[in-house]
This record gives sequence, C-alpha cells and structure tokens, in this order.
Amino acid sequence: MDQQTLLTIFVGLAVTFFGRPTASDVHFASLGAGFLVLEVALISRFALLWGATWLVSSVILTTILIAILIANVTYLRTKGRLSYPALYALVAAALVAVY
Repeated sequence: MDQQTLLTIFVGLAVTFFGRPTASDVHFASLGAGFLVLEVALISRFALLWGATWLVSSVILTTILIAILIANVTYLRTKGRLSYPALYALVAAALVAVY
C-alpha cells in the first residue's frame, strides 16, 4: 500500500468514528505528525551513527520529550503573549538549526 491509500483509510475511519475534524483537531494532528517524522528521522540517523540499539531509541525519545517540555514551559511562561505565527517561526528556526 502506498501512503495516499493509508492516509485515505485513516481519514475515512477517523471521520466515521469521530465525526468531522475541527480546526483544533487538524492543528494537533499536524503537530503530532511533525514530531513523529522528526523522531523517525533522528532514530534512523543515530542508528546509522551508533548502531540500532535500545540506547539510541531511548536517547532520541528522551530528547524529543524534553523538547516538548521546553516548548510547553516556554508557552506557559509567555502566558499566551506570543501569537501562533511567532511560535511557528520559532519552531521553523529550531528545525533549520537542527538541520
């Protein structure tokens, strides 16, 4: 199966069981997919560097969870003063820096 078929099946099942998605649902699903892609890319790169071990997976997962924690703390400390475009610009800058 290709990716479009899997995405179509997933969206069809999600709409069937949960109804039409709201803007918030799409927003958080996109963020989750982005973190999933980042996690898979990092695991594959580190596995090439250090070999496929449990240590590699645990380091990557811990790093991503710490990044999510830092993002949440940053948002809470700014008390919502930063707009979504500003936050997404920071995320894009961080991704470029990591790349």
